[in-house]
Amino acid sequence: MTARSPRPDDGPHTLYRATGEAAILLYIGISRRVGGRVADHERESPWWPEVRAVTFETWPTLAAARVAEAAAVKAEHPVHNKTRFRTQGPCIPVPTY
Repeated sequence: MTARSPRPDDGPHTLYRATGEAAILLYIGISRRVGGRVADHERESPWWPEVRAVTFETWPTLAAARVAEAAAVKAEHPVHNKTRFRTQGPCIPVPTY
């Protein structure tokens, strides 16, 4: 019996928060490869020049990270998120993970 290859949702995922001036929360996201995802935002997100800090939390699985992301977006109201968790406010397209 051979070991299976890890699925993309296996293993740790990072929840990240991008904040701007005066600690205004701009965006919350999750990614398995957070360095690449942040680089994507640098190239593609029109709000990225506003970012002054990015913080990171590691979760053991994609499922756990998604639960944390949903709770954070609902509770913290980031300016530029448009996700399945949010029903009001400024929006950008949902990222792919």
